[in-house]
Amino acid sequence: MTDNTDNLISLFGKMTRSRYFMTAMMASHRKTQLNDDLHSVRGKTRILFLLKDKDGLKNSEIVEILDIKPSSVSMQVQTLEEEGLVERHESENDKRVSLIYLTEKGKQEIENGTEKTDNATNNIFKDLTEQEKEDLSRILNKINERLTKLDKDKTNKFFDNFAGIHGEAMRHEMHHHMNRLKREYRSWWD
Repeated sequence: MTDNTDNLISLFGKMTRSRYFMTAMMASHRKTQLNDDLHSVRGKTRILFLLKDKDGLKNSEIVEILDIKPSSVSMQVQTLEEEGLVERHESENDKRVSLIYLTEKGKQEIENGTEKTDNATNNIFKDLTEQEKEDLSRILNKINERLTKLDKDKTNKFFDNFAGIHGEAMRHEMHHHMNRLKREYRSWWD
């Protein structure tokens, strides 16, 4: 590895050790993936974002869409209701069925989370000019294209050996960092 390459990897490593950067990155990823994959977020937040897109669902519909246990949905909806983020209304078609809707407070909670994510992301890149942001974006896209190719390349023996030797330690370190972030930024994970 050349000194420049080693320095680049070291700089990326420093970024991933920054709690601020990792939180902004995960929140931004969560925001961009929500429309395609509600499994990218956890707990009550999944229900809030689901209701943002499809308000007025039955518990059974939430269970089916999110593929989680009915008891978990019932408990989470009850908690959201107690927090004033959702409310239940009788179905006009079937009085035995309750439909779950976001309240104004629930909508505001989603908007506040999105705004916090946007502010955190903007703050990270605040010192870059628009041209520098475009250049960085172009460079990171090239790196991501290369990483995608390498991930698909099953013949890369070095990486397979490296992952076998170091993989468990890397997974342990990531798990440790994720748990620390969850504890420190609990509101993002609920």
